[in-house]
Amino acid sequence: MRVILIFLLLLPTLVLAEEPMRFVYYDDYRPRSWSENGTVRGILVDIVDEAVGKRLGIPVSHLGYPWKRAQEMVKTGLADAFVTLPTQERRSYTVVGNEPIIVFTLKLATRRNHPRISEIEQIATIEQLKDYKVVDYLGDGWAQQHLKNMNVHWLSDIDSIFPFLIQGRADVVILSNRTIFEMHRQGYDPLIKILPNNLSSVSFYLCVSKHSSYKDEWSRLNPLISRQVVPKAPGRSWTSI
Repeated sequence: MRVILIFLLLLPTLVLAEEPMRFVYYDDYRPRSWSENGTVRGILVDIVDEAVGKRLGIPVSHLGYPWKRAQEMVKTGLADAFVTLPTQERRSYTVVGNEPIIVFTLKLATRRNHPRISEIEQIATIEQLKDYKVVDYLGDGWAQQHLKNMNVHWLSDIDSIFPFLIQGRADVVILSNRTIFEMHRQGYDPLIKILPNNLSSVSFYLCVSKHSSYKDEWSRLNPLISRQVVPKAPGRSWTSI
């Protein structure tokens, strides 16, 4: 009876040790994360494997969903964590790391035949965009935070912003690595010019659900994580993706 009692007392610890830390991702977010034949792939997946799986020795699992559903899973505790931009809302239900584990640069782009292209090429700060019409897509957390006082036309999805820009309905778009990837994939390079200046940057952090059993030890583990954990596959540069 004593042996059974000890086993029952230790059971939660044993379960925790064997239960992987469940990370969720947006399943259509190339090259950062996407689902392919039932497997989640991408830069963010590789980072979690390196930072949490290898550095911290915590088993992890990767699940891809529509982004709204993935966030709700972390909010309600059905998943343990995600890697993203920590907005005020996300901070309300997650414990956020102190250091970003990856930083994406942001660049400005316009259509090549824009009549004011010589002026647009001189833009180096967000504040200088106030005289121009910007196009972006709903769900871009960085843009919603930093472009509040700008003239922004919000579209329902990322694929719509390139035709909108080319048609002259907006002057500029701010491109992350992800939107640059989509621009290349959809063949808009001959019509859209990416300007060389880095306009800004967006930092992604590990965010752990406040309902997660891992949240209590995260303050101890977090100092071990920094942007230096970003893995680089042979022949590949993350900053160029």
